[in-house]
Formats: sequence, structure tokens, C-alpha cells
Amino acid sequence: MKGKTVRFAGPWTVEFANLDVAPETAGPNSVMVRTEASIVSAGTEMAILSGG
Repeated sequence: MKGKTVRFAGPWTVEFANLDVAPETAGPNSVMVRTEASIVSAGTEMAILSGG
């Protein structure tokens, strides 16, 4: 499965990368889901992004 990932590399620094995930990497009691969209929330993600 191909996708994209977002990484907060430091305060106010965001990196984007392509991601390849093999379905067989999921364990026997795991599920793999496809996300259509995601957002940065004003809570946890914004605190991480700002370095706080």
C-alpha cells in the first residue's frame, strides 16, 4: 500500500514523505486501514508542531 506521511521534525518544521507499507506487516490481531484525509488539531498536534 502506498501513502504519504507527515513528520514534525522540530518546532514549526514539517516534513512530507512517500510511504510503502506491506499488508503482510500487520500482525495476526491487527488491522490495516486506509485514511482518506487527516487534519492537524488545535490540541495535541499543534502542541507538538509548536515545540510545546
